[in-house]
Amino acid sequence: MMKVDLEEEIGIPLPSPENGSKVPFTTRSKKVCGRMGCHDVEVKHLDPEKAWELFRQKVRGTTLDSDPKILELAKKICEKCKGLPLALNVIGETMACKTSVREWQCAIDDLNTNAADYPEEEEEKVIVKTGAGVHQMPEVRDWNSVRRMSLTENEIQNISISISPVCHNLTTLLLKHNNLENISGTGLENLPAGLGKLIQLRYLALIGVQTLQSISVVSSLVNIEMLWLNYTAFVSLELIEDMTLMKNLKSLGVSINDVVVLERLLSIPSLASCIEHIFIEGIVAEYVPFVTNISSLRSIEIGSCIISDIMEHTRYGFRSTSTICFQNLVYVHITGVSGIQDLSWLIFAPNLTFVCVDGPSLELKEIVSREKVSGILNEGSSIVPFRKLHTIELISLVELESIYWKRLEFPSLKKMMIIDCPKLKKLPFSKERAYYFDLRAHNEEWFGSLEWEHEATED
Repeated sequence: MMKVDLEEEIGIPLPSPENGSKVPFTTRSKKVCGRMGCHDVEVKHLDPEKAWELFRQKVRGTTLDSDPKILELAKKICEKCKGLPLALNVIGETMACKTSVREWQCAIDDLNTNAADYPEEEEEKVIVKTGAGVHQMPEVRDWNSVRRMSLTENEIQNISISISPVCHNLTTLLLKHNNLENISGTGLENLPAGLGKLIQLRYLALIGVQTLQSISVVSSLVNIEMLWLNYTAFVSLELIEDMTLMKNLKSLGVSINDVVVLERLLSIPSLASCIEHIFIEGIVAEYVPFVTNISSLRSIEIGSCIISDIMEHTRYGFRSTSTICFQNLVYVHITGVSGIQDLSWLIFAPNLTFVCVDGPSLELKEIVSREKVSGILNEGSSIVPFRKLHTIELISLVELESIYWKRLEFPSLKKMMIIDCPKLKKLPFSKERAYYFDLRAHNEEWFGSLEWEHEATED
């Protein structure tokens, strides 16, 4: 453990009777206090109740109440701070902008991994230069000591000429919102072979690189925990087999264009249970072979497919949300899909917040079919359709006749857009509620001909 010369190495004048200054610093080690020659003051640990109160105050907003899983993870993070006010303050403020379960889970993982050395600030372990106007990769004396680096929101164009291959301990490298020639959202055709050598890499978001001819390089990343390949090269059977070797995988985003590949992916519990984001394009099938172990799914996008349903018809025998496979699904976007007559499976997504169905579709007649679900939504059922939905967009659905057969409360709905759905003549709420969504703006003539559900309406 090295002594730090405040004046020589950091540029802070040493405290003296003349300048009357003081330099406070925090540490968990009495050895550090001894080496620095300071007067130490012990900061008492807060009891669990006061620690949670401080942590919650620093996180602020409604994040902790937005999802039961986030609240559960937040309490675990608070416990790991062991009542230390500094840790509670710093980590609480850091997590204030984190709104997804994945981000909170990653924080837990980081704390578990680094429990032995947190929060000591060891030289060059963590490098953060966010929004600093950086044009090139920073100079680092010892790349092998770097564990995490954030260079987001800068003007870096190239990383290959300056980053050392000797960075075996680098687990996180954040480079989004730069002018890079070889990263997400670009026209990159091939991944650099060196990417496969980052065997300690834990998080890789390679999103929107549709020009990639192959993503086989990522098969070497055996320690990866988060692998997002959304809107990138479609996953192959070979890559799925390689993914089975990724024993630490917790979060997966994939693009699929082959029903055989999809069936294989969903047949492997260790992989299916990790899928958070899935993009399905161009498949032809009777139904999408979803299974009960895909509870981690947060978003699904389906485009240019020919399918009869999202779930096999026998799955509509569920009576409660406790056995449903879409517990964490919040985002659904369906466009250009033929063959589907209804989207009744949406009632099995109790936390759904966003739905967009964009035609043209010549078959879709109902969003929720009374015939399919009336036996499920009987007296005593715990399913409350669309209780968290805040946005629904229905566009160019020329055969659509019904959203729901009776009145719905839609307690969270804030935005409804209905465009070019000429056969939709009745909405499942009152006319007064419709004014709130400004439905007239889309087609005033259509709006004037609508029928409405009223407070006293029965089945």
